[in-house]
Amino acid sequence: KIEGQSKVNMLGLVTLDFSHNPLGDHFVKELCNTLRFDTWIIAINLENIGMTLLGLERVYEMIQDNETLLEVRIGTQWKSSHVRSLVDKINDVMVTRRREKFKQFTFAKLQKGSSESRP
Repeated sequence: KIEGQSKVNMLGLVTLDFSHNPLGDHFVKELCNTLRFDTWIIAINLENIGMTLLGLERVYEMIQDNETLLEVRIGTQWKSSHVRSLVDKINDVMVTRRREKFKQFTFAKLQKGSSESRP
């Protein structure tokens, strides 16, 4: 057993990296439909895949339902303030989730440590 690694994460694929492939919005739409209720994938990289505002909107909708994802990389190439605002919202959701998971992990580890020290 790897210390700190859950058994569930060791059983399947947890990261998808599609970066730097000209996949576009149709791919993002299908990916988001697939990941909407997925409970395995914790990170996806969608940097420089030809995604537009439409694809970003799909990603934002998907992360509202998928609570397993902890990281969505979408790059920094966005120029429009409206698009940048949506990117910031996606990033904010991911940061908040990672903080919550870290708190849960830390609390569980503290509980385990305190129960082991009791007679």
